[in-house]
Amino acid sequence: MNKFNFKNFIQGIFKDKLTITLCVFFSVILWISTILYNSDSYSVIKIKNVPIISNLANTQAEQLGLSVVKTNPKNINVYVRGPRHKISFIKKEDVVVVPKTYSNIISSGSYNLELNAYLKKPQQNVYIESLSHKSADFCFDVLETKTINLVANNLDVGVEEGFIKDEAVCQPSSLFVSGPKQYMDKLSSIKLFVNAPPCTLNSSKTFDATPKFLSENGDVIDSSVFKYNKDVKFNVTVPVYKVKKVPLTVLFKNAPEKLNLDLLKARIEPKEIEIGGAQDTIKNINEINVGYVDLREFNEDKKDFNFNITLPQGVKNINQISSANVYLNRNRLDSKYFSVKGIELLNVPGNFSVVVNSKKIQGVKIVGYKEYLKKIESENLTATVDCSGLDLKEGMQNVPVKIGVIKDGVWPVGEYKCSVTVKKK
Repeated sequence: MNKFNFKNFIQGIFKDKLTITLCVFFSVILWISTILYNSDSYSVIKIKNVPIISNLANTQAEQLGLSVVKTNPKNINVYVRGPRHKISFIKKEDVVVVPKTYSNIISSGSYNLELNAYLKKPQQNVYIESLSHKSADFCFDVLETKTINLVANNLDVGVEEGFIKDEAVCQPSSLFVSGPKQYMDKLSSIKLFVNAPPCTLNSSKTFDATPKFLSENGDVIDSSVFKYNKDVKFNVTVPVYKVKKVPLTVLFKNAPEKLNLDLLKARIEPKEIEIGGAQDTIKNINEINVGYVDLREFNEDKKDFNFNITLPQGVKNINQISSANVYLNRNRLDSKYFSVKGIELLNVPGNFSVVVNSKKIQGVKIVGYKEYLKKIESENLTATVDCSGLDLKEGMQNVPVKIGVIKDGVWPVGEYKCSVTVKKK
């Protein structure tokens, strides 16, 4: 039997480097574990930047309407003593720092209050040993809230020829702000400042902006004293429009087919309007129609027709002209009255029988220019009832009648009806 050679065994181990490395590693781990889990080994750790919390619920300060508006310092360091295997896992979220009492808060102002700290979840043999600050300064005041409209700082922005820029638009347009009364009383406006070099534009552009809280005399107020939605992204848009002059036009309705509209010599004031918008939009707009002139309303007593100007979406009224007047030729205008016989029915539904009860339409006023009006007889007039647009019901009812003229230079004025009897087939 071979004898065990201890010397050769040791030399064999040291020749195996992997074995040596593993032995050292596990020895270190064993040593650290022995220290950490030795319940008799106590130590002190420093928990950094623990926030000071204020809670005025059920205090005299709350009854006075006061709030903590500022704390100095905001965070402190807390020293915790206890077994190493327990305190080594404590984080700042596990520690609470608060004032010991609010009993001496009787009005708004600054107070130096003693601090107290404790663990959210108490642990055996673990306690707070000391604080980096025994006290902190607290500022108490009444909080006020109000909505402030935002304005943009002057931007060094030019536009190319043929373009115009409009007033800068802030986004958001207003901000809901709360803060101490003494500061809210001073707050006059919030101005958005853009940090951008001078530029020349041919289209609208949006810039990132930074808000500054200003007093009435223009001094900047520290924004940290105010509370508002910090997630809001502030920006300023400079609207830039392509400018174009286009004529105003008018259309006519209830005009006889034979009427030459040139006789009316329609004149619009103003004749044209200056509009602005994106280039792709403006290039397709060659006129602005103000609306329809109803010839049933144009007679010798009517002087003009007034229209509100409505522009397509995305198009700006550069001149700020909100209305236009349409004037028609009233020279040698006159009128006559006629009785129109023979009322014709059009588009009668197949499931109804319609009979006209009225034999003629009396007192039909025809307006026109004298040289044309003198040639008109009742035989030149027609009367029709279009049933396609009517809500026909059984029985007798009055329905609208359209008066037509088969000659030029004249047109019917007013509205007319006749009686019909309706039966279902």
